Amino acid sequence: MKDNLKLIVKNAGISFGGQLGGTFFRTLYHLLIANLLGAASYGLYSLGLSIVNVLTVLSIFGLNMTAVKYISEYMEKKDLEKTEWVIRFSIFFVFFLSLIFAMLMFFSSREVSIYIFKNKDLVGLLRLFSLVLVFQAMLIMIVSFFRGFKELKYSAFLKDILQPISSLGLFLFLYYLGFGLYSAVYAFLFSTLISVFIGFYLLNYRLNIKVFLKKVKGDGKELLKFSFPILLLYFTVMILNKTDIIMLGYFKTSKSVGIYSFVYRISYLLFLFWFSFNSIFSPVLSSLFVKKEFVEADKLFKIVSRWIFTLTLPFSVFFIVNSDIILGVFKKEYRQGMVILIIFSIIWLILSFSGSVGNVLIMLGKREKELLFSVPMVLINIVLNYLLIPKYGIVGACISTGVSLIGFNFIKMFYIKSVVGIFPLDREYLKPILSLIFPLAFIVIFKNFIYLLKAPFFFLVTAIFIELALYFLFLIIFKLPKEDQFVFHAIKGRIFGGS
Repeated sequence: MKDNLKLIVKNAGISFGGQLGGTFFRTLYHLLIANLLGAASYGLYSLGLSIVNVLTVLSIFGLNMTAVKYISEYMEKKDLEKTEWVIRFSIFFVFFLSLIFAMLMFFSSREVSIYIFKNKDLVGLLRLFSLVLVFQAMLIMIVSFFRGFKELKYSAFLKDILQPISSLGLFLFLYYLGFGLYSAVYAFLFSTLISVFIGFYLLNYRLNIKVFLKKVKGDGKELLKFSFPILLLYFTVMILNKTDIIMLGYFKTSKSVGIYSFVYRISYLLFLFWFSFNSIFSPVLSSLFVKKEFVEADKLFKIVSRWIFTLTLPFSVFFIVNSDIILGVFKKEYRQGMVILIIFSIIWLILSFSGSVGNVLIMLGKREKELLFSVPMVLINIVLNYLLIPKYGIVGACISTGVSLIGFNFIKMFYIKSVVGIFPLDREYLKPILSLIFPLAFIVIFKNFIYLLKAPFFFLVTAIFIELALYFLFLIIFKLPKEDQFVFHAIKGRIFGGS
């Protein structure tokens, strides 16, 4: 147990450090676009990015999760030849498929822009975004390879440091040269291209995986057979996540899309801990299933899920209580999204309860079940968006997405419990909830005091640090379980030093 916990905490620390930096620069990138260009232009950018993301999911064909699973298994068996074959096959298959979708997007951009979104300004943007598609698909695959090798430092460097920082720098450079909205797309394109080339370098020369210099043989049908249900699943999940933005673009203005996307981007910071822990938990879980250590897997699943919730809780509450101050830092037009910032904060907190249920289903070989659950939720999401967006606008889109995502995750959670007995929730979840009562009271009182001083930025910085200090103090007082104490001290050691 301790060895696996050490691996998860160590790599989650690397992942969190990378994602913290990456999320900061990526969020700053989007905030700059939104504030420099305005909600309407940012809405066009968000629509184009949403379409690219949907087509990227189709292009990678589920091979990203397949690569994580098979690379983890083959490395566990020390079979380097099959590992290289998985990488080589995945690269070439995804490259040619993404090229096809990029051409389709390029040549249909006019029809999509004018007849669906009724905005001719989107035509050139979609054509430029089509060039992004191939490189984004390649980058996702490279990051997945490193996850399979459990080399989180490389995946974190590429995805969370190199790409967002280069995007930010290139955007500022191109914007002040006068490229306007196109500066954001060019920045995204070139930063992704740079990350892909450096990723291939790291793969070939740091890990010594000679995928382009050494011919290896294998049966691609095995990988595609495993990947196809994942493709269908990821596609339905992507539709579940992007229906709101696409239907807002259809029913409302690009300004509504921009406000919604802007607030969603801020709230999505709350998912940082989920990604950090699950990025390393997936290959560890796969290795445990290969060795038939299901009891160990269940224990780790509970601990990881509990810590995702424990770390997400104080930030979610902070966003809920201070949504007006947070959005007040930006342009006035974005303050219209205060209600959806509160709703999204609640959504991400509830989703943190369920832990990594999707990864558990995939690693158990129950991909078809997750797909079965996702289809009705996608249909419900589309219907809810169709009914609520025309009447309630961005609030209707937010509610539709929340109901669908929460329903989808909780169905998976209870299905896993009924089949293999793995369940993330236990009574230990009460301790972080109780630990937040006093810090929450402090924030409410302190907020009223800051209103009198009219110092919102000082409040945001000071309050979050005091809240976290009080929160972790009460976690210690309530005496965490033995395994949680190990994780807590390991996290503290990685932050403050020591062992």
